[in-house]
Amino acid sequence: MKFLVSELNAKEDKCAILTVKCNENDADKLEKIRDIAHNICKLVASNKDITYLDRKSVPWEETRRLEREAHAKGCEEHKDSELINSKVIDIMAETYGKICLLEFGYDSDRSVGSYLESCRKENGLDFVIEKLNVVRV
Repeated sequence: MKFLVSELNAKEDKCAILTVKCNENDADKLEKIRDIAHNICKLVASNKDITYLDRKSVPWEETRRLEREAHAKGCEEHKDSELINSKVIDIMAETYGKICLLEFGYDSDRSVGSYLESCRKENGLDFVIEKLNVVRV
């Protein structure tokens, strides 16, 4: 079964829509999944940077642009190619943590992806967020 969850932010300039796939028939478990998904949807709608579900969903052109920017910053700070590459990796990880939902910090200890995994394990739930659509109005 698939369902959509959506949320419009307080400024009414960003709407987040999650596509959730689940294999639950139990009404209580399904309601728990809907609550979790809705809370995540609120997080996306309220954050200006979250735009993609994960790294794989970032368009190639955007990835290349971000890598070029990270490389330029690395070159400003270092001359050694190994240090530049290390800096690029750090910058890209930080960038993905801001723009990708599953890598975004849910709390001080874990990402949204880790939080969702713990929800699945702790509650015996079988679901996955398949897609994130962000509409800026």
